[in-house]
Amino acid sequence: MPYCSIIILNWNKYEDTKKCLQSLSLLAHKDFEVILIDNGSRDGSPGILKDHLTESRYFFPIRFIENEKNLGFTGGNIEGLKICHGQYIILLNNDVVVDPQWLSALVKRAQEDPKIGVVGGRAYIWDSHNASFDKNNPYYSYQVINPWTGSAETLMNQEGTQFDADSISGCAVLIKRKLIDEIGFLEPVFFAYYEETDLFARAIRNGYKIVYEPKACVWHQIAKSAGPDSYFYFYHMYRNRIIFAIRNFDQPYYKRLIKDFFAQGLIACGASSLSFFMNERFRTIIRAKFRAFLWIIVHWRDLHDQRRSIISKGFYNHKIFSLKKETVSVIIVNYNYKNYVGRAILSALEQTIRPHEIIVVDDGSTDDSIGEIKKYSVTLLAQNNQGVIAARNNGFRYSTGKFILFLDADDTLRNDAIERYLEAYYQNTSCDFFYSDMNYCGFKNGTFKSRPFNRVYLRWENYIHNSALIKREAFESAGGYKANMGQGYEDWDLYLSMVEKGSKGKYIPEALLNYYKHASNQSRNDMAKYSRMNLFQNVLNNHRLLYSAGWRHIFQIRFFVWKWREIVNKLYKRGC
Repeated sequence: MPYCSIIILNWNKYEDTKKCLQSLSLLAHKDFEVILIDNGSRDGSPGILKDHLTESRYFFPIRFIENEKNLGFTGGNIEGLKICHGQYIILLNNDVVVDPQWLSALVKRAQEDPKIGVVGGRAYIWDSHNASFDKNNPYYSYQVINPWTGSAETLMNQEGTQFDADSISGCAVLIKRKLIDEIGFLEPVFFAYYEETDLFARAIRNGYKIVYEPKACVWHQIAKSAGPDSYFYFYHMYRNRIIFAIRNFDQPYYKRLIKDFFAQGLIACGASSLSFFMNERFRTIIRAKFRAFLWIIVHWRDLHDQRRSIISKGFYNHKIFSLKKETVSVIIVNYNYKNYVGRAILSALEQTIRPHEIIVVDDGSTDDSIGEIKKYSVTLLAQNNQGVIAARNNGFRYSTGKFILFLDADDTLRNDAIERYLEAYYQNTSCDFFYSDMNYCGFKNGTFKSRPFNRVYLRWENYIHNSALIKREAFESAGGYKANMGQGYEDWDLYLSMVEKGSKGKYIPEALLNYYKHASNQSRNDMAKYSRMNLFQNVLNNHRLLYSAGWRHIFQIRFFVWKWREIVNKLYKRGC
């Protein structure tokens, strides 16, 4: 069995530490030592713990260290590392109790692959409502790092097997000594929070894997030391998130984050002068953000000296993108657009974040479009001519991505469109589709400006182009594209169907799509104008839940105005 060193920090919580040690005495894996560190406690912990160790006589060796002052999570663990003998280093919070198979599961997984550098497991909630050692409790698993903001979202109740993650909680984590020797240990500047995230980012940059192993179970009393609403918590969480991003983010992501950092810092500076109008919690948040902002400005040069050394090892943001399950399927529908479809395919292939798959559905073209499509590394679905609705729905059925993006064969995406869509998703995970402005090209130039999502206004007219990024489950719940919208407005009808099911959209005020405008009467949108009254009637019939009698009367007036406008235009043309 590999020898393990378990480092436990105690700070004014000796009762919790006793429970933690007692749970270790039940471990199936016996080959380990414990480094117990009192981190400057003022509650008599050192003497009480020494007496406990003398009386309990644990089977595993325990070395006890007393720090004169609180060195934080980082400093305390660094002191512990200095005297560790283990091949594997385990960081374990003292407010945790462990399952008897916990250490065995971590070690077994770590031995399976030399590229695995870190292994963490499932942490069940342990509080006044959830008892320790109860596997029916809610639990948290691995963490997802937002590659634009640096924030770490801890995912709850994630079922499944082993998983390569962005990050995992540092409350009970195994780290290979080999990794520490190669890239270093925790960075003292963090003190508490984000220190393990920074270590894991450096590991990923150096080619190591961070693995979630759900069989390794612990029970954790979350935020027992600092408290989730304390000044200490807000200050260190905000400050350390920015420090983490400065040290680790790739250049394009770093630039965007720094702009946001200065904007938020200036807001915090202004808000601090008005804090007496706020409640206690908001006053605490503003004060913490303001002081964190000043700290980073003062230490700006030192942080960037560290950054230059770290980023020279390779990429980080793009590597964590490859770990995510946010797969995007681009579906391109083509009918006799041989001269355009290649550009559409290239715009998908050349994305800064490559789609999971590109599916081109050829709807029975007669102009040798298939020969053009076969020049590219994409999936080709060739079908008899069935129309755009069937083509899009068939492309969706063949796709596997978590997100769907439909693209017409004569349109193109901006090279960072998928990246910008996913950024909006990470910042608005409750939304189901994401859309933008679009640029006209061809026979018409200019920009189509969309608007922020509003379900009431969407009932009046469509302001969302068809190349939005759509969550798979939202498209499925809406039933896909309706067969009776084959002459046009099928995208508007789809968004209304999603809204009926409770979906929400998010607007990105940038032109991410280049829409090719053909000569008059040569595009589906132009031809749809001639049958728009029938199409609007189909929309009303398809969405009776959204359109009350009042709405229908309003549209009847609208139809009347359109009809008279067409008659007047015809008479005017004849007169000319």
